[in-house]
Amino acid sequence: MSRVRVVRQLILTFPFYFAAGAYAEFNACNEDYWVETLQKYEKSERSYNKAAENYNQTLSFHTQKPLIHQKMAFDDLVYMWSPRYQAIHPSLNEQVNFARAQSLIFEKVALEAEKEKRDLASLLSRWSIIIEHCIEQRKLTNAQHGKNYKEQTRSLLSDIKQLQKKQLTLSKLYQQEMSLIERSRLTYDQNKRRQKLSEHPASN
Repeated sequence: MSRVRVVRQLILTFPFYFAAGAYAEFNACNEDYWVETLQKYEKSERSYNKAAENYNQTLSFHTQKPLIHQKMAFDDLVYMWSPRYQAIHPSLNEQVNFARAQSLIFEKVALEAEKEKRDLASLLSRWSIIIEHCIEQRKLTNAQHGKNYKEQTRSLLSDIKQLQKKQLTLSKLYQQEMSLIERSRLTYDQNKRRQKLSEHPASN
């Protein structure tokens, strides 16, 4: 897994001018509609930046401290549940709880990304309308700026989709950690019961 891009550049200036006057019908090529659209974009960008930074921090921690199932064979993990290693049993149980919590956290933020994807899809439509109306009014400079912002919105939508995939991957990885540790404990208990039965078979 790799780190994700954090958007740093927010363009909130307006290097163009809108002519005075208003159409009788809806007109998207005006400053109020433009500012509203740009503020919506900025909100989505802040949300993405926060999620990306959280993901990168977790990935950094994960890289420094690999999950147990990534550095230990399943049979070795089963053996860790023997009385000889009783001292580490609390740590194994804590790791199960930690992995469960992390899996749920990343599953939750990945689901929240669905709303951001819908919001950005809506923003793409807004930029398209702005561009169309500015071209109709021969405000070609404004239309070009609209195209630039539309491309930034499309790029952010792509980033969010990639981040969502990585969040789901981490969620599944922590879920696997939790599942394998719990299964190793269950396997050890089953092996012990089979061993006792073989040592003390039931009499007819």
